[in-house]
Amino acid sequence: MISSTRVSSLLKILVAFVIFIWSLWYFEFATPDYRKVVGHFKSEKADHLDHYLQHEVGAPFDGEAIAALCANRTWTKGLIFHCDAVPGGIGEVRNAHLNCIRFAMEAGAELILPEVVKRNEKDISITIPPSKGTPRSIPLDYYYDRQHLNQTLSRFCPQMTLIQSIDELYNTPMGNPVTISVANVGMDMVNGSMMKSPETWREKYQQFVDTKSDAKIRTWPFRVILSVDTYVWPTAYDSPGFVSSFGRILRFREDARILSASAVSAMQQHALKPQEGQPPEYQGMQGFVGVHLRTEKDIWNTEFPPYEEQAAYYLDFITKSPYRLAYLATGDTTGNVTAFKEKARGMNVTVFTKNDLLDLQERDYLASLSWDQQALIDYEVLLRADLTAGISASSFTWNVALRRAAAAGYVGGEPPASNVAEHVRWWDGTSLIVGNDDKNMDMQMGIWP
Repeated sequence: MISSTRVSSLLKILVAFVIFIWSLWYFEFATPDYRKVVGHFKSEKADHLDHYLQHEVGAPFDGEAIAALCANRTWTKGLIFHCDAVPGGIGEVRNAHLNCIRFAMEAGAELILPEVVKRNEKDISITIPPSKGTPRSIPLDYYYDRQHLNQTLSRFCPQMTLIQSIDELYNTPMGNPVTISVANVGMDMVNGSMMKSPETWREKYQQFVDTKSDAKIRTWPFRVILSVDTYVWPTAYDSPGFVSSFGRILRFREDARILSASAVSAMQQHALKPQEGQPPEYQGMQGFVGVHLRTEKDIWNTEFPPYEEQAAYYLDFITKSPYRLAYLATGDTTGNVTAFKEKARGMNVTVFTKNDLLDLQERDYLASLSWDQQALIDYEVLLRADLTAGISASSFTWNVALRRAAAAGYVGGEPPASNVAEHVRWWDGTSLIVGNDDKNMDMQMGIWP
């Protein structure tokens, strides 16, 4: 007769095997032939693609500030941080994942790589599963280049042991984990959800954990489950060098970057053509404006302005700019996209979306990606626009604007210019965010560029 311990071990092995097989299916077979599409891109646009993939927006990546921070922390072998999986779009998920990694660095902990809660393909206001139970999570490959993350942290923060999945620990004896959040360890907060004094967090977190788990009899390895708020760490607390480089450890997955390279190339080719309707003082200037239209179902009845108001802001911004060429970043309905294009056409403005810029094979591959994954292409194109505009309520908009500002040398959430006009929430000379002065300070001060 097989003992209960033996049965338990066999079940653990079986579960791990099933997860392994599912992972192979998900990444190898759930989308069209990635290698074939990559081969197509390289044969047609090799020079631009290679340059695009090797050169990110801003200066070359410099991880020395990350290395300095990691070298200045005390690390505890067997202390494992495990962050809750994050639902939502790339703007929220990216920042929550970066906060997860930042807290693990501050604690001197090993890290189970954070995961994503995928949204419903037919209704993005719903996570999967929609109601009962803990939402299922999927690996961070859904958005990011895992190899880049592993290599970058291994090089610049070798003190941190990276655990690719909780499944790696299925046969590791551990005591009961302790669940913490920034709120329940007693941190003082500002701007709604942001820590006032991050330097006190490590001591307070350790004190809280000790009240839940007696350090004298604690079983190691010891897992701490961290509930991470999206905008909780004030980026200005860290050095400018750290802030400007930290967010870049989460580079987007390569297939999305290849598609965005194609879209950017096509947009730049259009920008070389004469732009009718340019004001005399701007005649001959080449470039384009990128705008982020956000009116999908998941933000209805929130602080986002309606389509008509967003469109009016953006078209006013475009027509006052030197350019008559625009990129519309959106996953919106065909009706709103068509209406925006037609309204713009009446103002001598030509508007393109990612679907307009990609060829047939590229569009087929794009269609195989989820709504949230397709947003990665918009994100990358907006980073490279000459001017951009978005809405203050959008974490996506703030992510793009702060990354562009960091590339120009501005970090910590403070713009070089602000309050320059009514309804202008942020203006740094190339990125405009529309909104009220007192709104979304948590995003402004808490998003990693």
